[in-house]
Amino acid sequence: SENTEQAMKEAVLELLEEIEARNQLDPSKIISATFTITRDLDATFP
Repeated sequence: SENTEQAMKEAVLELLEEIEARNQLDPSKIISATFTITRDLDATFP
């Protein structure tokens, strides 16, 4: 994946959708999420 704002947004969305599906989570009941990133991903903060 690229270190661009668009690529990071797409990857985060894909990750969240997979977490929700695998854990049968209701997105409307998620209050917050904490993200960590590596130093090389600096185009934006998820």
